[in-house]
Amino acid sequence: MSDAHWHLLFNHLPTIGLVFSLIALVISLALSNGAMRRLALMLFVITALTAIPAFLTGEPAEHMIEPLLPEAEAQIERHEDQGKIALWTSLGVGALALFCLYADYKNMAIVKTLAFVLLVAGLANVGFMYVVGNSGGEIRHTEIRSDASATVAPALETGNDDHDD
Repeated sequence: MSDAHWHLLFNHLPTIGLVFSLIALVISLALSNGAMRRLALMLFVITALTAIPAFLTGEPAEHMIEPLLPEAEAQIERHEDQGKIALWTSLGVGALALFCLYADYKNMAIVKTLAFVLLVAGLANVGFMYVVGNSGGEIRHTEIRSDASATVAPALETGNDDHDD
């Protein structure tokens, strides 16, 4: 597998894991279920750790893709900058979840409040993950760019849709 393949493999884990973690946390809060809350907290920690290989595989993928798409250098740099923010917000959410697990283990009264704070932080992190994921997708998928009508419409008008019929 190439460096780009590894990045594509790993970059979905933090986003999908975050969504499942949030769903589990919401269920745990709705049902006041401590076991489900602990499961959700563990999912948040594991998900945060998956952001590390997603980020670390980005640089090698960049070196592979830049020669193929020299016109996308600015987009790649923007995606990398956004990836740094998403990495640190993911690790922050994971650290908060780890602290929540500790508070739960020590039967601290603040654990439910921390779980609600984690819910808000997790939702904000989903926003960061969406932004970084979308900017990464825009590098190779011109149809999702904000200027897609300028790039896709002329190809459709000329019949150049790059599909084999």
